[in-house]
Parts: sequence; C-alpha cells; structure tokens
Amino acid sequence: MLPDLPDFDRSFLPILDEAFREHADKICTTFAGEDLTYADVDAISARVANALHRDGFSPGDFGAVYAANSATAFVVALGIVRAGGVWVPLNPRNSPATNTEILARFGCRVLFHQPAFAAVASDIAGATRAALVPIDHGPANSLEQWLDDVPATTPSVGRSGSDTLLLPQTGGTTGTPKGVMLSHRNFVALAWAGRQNASGGQRAVLCAAPMTHVGGRAALVSLGQGVRLVILATPDPTSILETIERERITDVFLPPTAIYSLLDHPDTPNTDFSSLQRFAYGSAP
Repeated sequence: MLPDLPDFDRSFLPILDEAFREHADKICTTFAGEDLTYADVDAISARVANALHRDGFSPGDFGAVYAANSATAFVVALGIVRAGGVWVPLNPRNSPATNTEILARFGCRVLFHQPAFAAVASDIAGATRAALVPIDHGPANSLEQWLDDVPATTPSVGRSGSDTLLLPQTGGTTGTPKGVMLSHRNFVALAWAGRQNASGGQRAVLCAAPMTHVGGRAALVSLGQGVRLVILATPDPTSILETIERERITDVFLPPTAIYSLLDHPDTPNTDFSSLQRFAYGSAP
C-alpha cells in the first residue's frame, strides 16, 4: 500500500532552513581538504541571498553560476535559491556563444563565476548586462569583499510550490538548448521521496559528476537529510576510487561514461567499496 502523500504544493525554502537548524554541527561539504558545517553553509548562503537583495535582486529573478564543481559554487547557488531566485547552472563546456545566448534569453540579473572563467564571464556579462560576482577567494574582487558587512540572518522570502527554483538546460543536440522549469513543488516531492529511503547515520554523498547537471539537483535535495557532500572538481576515475575508500562514501551518482572508466581502471579490483549503499546512474545512454 502506498503511503499517504503530503502536500507538495509549497516552497522548498523551509526544508532548507530546517536542515540548517537540525544539522548545524554536522559537516555539510568536503572539498579540497576543507570542511564546511551546515552552520557554515547556512551563514554563507544567507549572506549571498542578503547581498543579492541589497543589490536589487528580487524573488523570481534569475541568477547564473559559471563554475566547475566546488563547495563555494554550490553554496553560492544555494544563496540564489534562498534569495527566492531561480538558479541557472551554466555548463563550462558550452561555447561562450551558447552561454551568452542562455543568459540573454532568460534575462539573468547576476553571473557568479570562478576566476578560471573570468574573461569569458566578462564578455558574457557585457553582452547580457548581468552583474558579475567572482566566487573564489582572492586578493581583489573576492566573494568576501562583495559580502562585506552583509548579515547572515535567514532571508524571509515567500515562494509557492509552482514558482520556478532551478532552470537547467537541455543538451542542445537537436537545436538550441532549452530551459527546463523545475519548481519548488518538484524539489519538495523529491526531498520527501529521499527521506523514505533514508538510513541511520550521516550518509556521505560523492559529488563527482558535474553539479551543473543532475548531480547538483541531487545534492540540493539531499540536504534535507543532513548528508555530507564530498565534492570533486572533476570526475577523474583515480580520484573517485580514492575518495570512495578514504571518505567512506555511501552514495554515488555517475553517468555511464564515468562508470565505464571505473570498470576499466586498474585500481578498481583493489578498492574497498564496502561503505557503498546506493549507486545511481543516468544522464547518458
């Protein structure tokens, strides 16, 4: 018999707020040897949201993140969501022309970018009038400078279940990439479904697939369960195997191409996979 379903037609933001309160002392992200707790991620993403509001960003506005996998890129995307905005993940592998067209078509108000993409991001922003914000720490124009004196108070934003939360793009193999409108209702339902299969103890979720795609959506949904996100910059097979063993990874999501690389890797037979509980795949044949 199917369980009674709750009302999914509501904002996803209270689920995030509850996760930050309930799991404050747990590690939320692990990236490049640095851990951030749920309290850390709560504070940084709230400051991003409040800084966006300071700069005139309104609920329903579009904000893009042009970055490879990193904890900072994910937390900034959370800030867009917590500001009531629509997160537009940009694939760094896209051509500059494609990403410019995406930002122009959706009218993005702000473009967060890693330094590696600064030149291209500047060109894109110039063509689309999006405000530029660098997201990795540096001696000049750093994220911290942009967040200077911004409080970490929880943003108060009203969103409904039908409001768009995330706007990923289709692959563009048969034409111009199209935006896929994923609503707060979608994420509330996914969060509920994830909790039905939750197990005891904190799970360690490997984020090796690009977080501009399904990996980022899965990470966002899983925060409600208090998981630890172990983020890799790229899906390098050697790093994936080492991380699964070292970090005692419980959950993995990878596209089939990455799985084939693992199956062919010489270290796979000697890797300890005993911690794994869930292995999901998708996004490619």
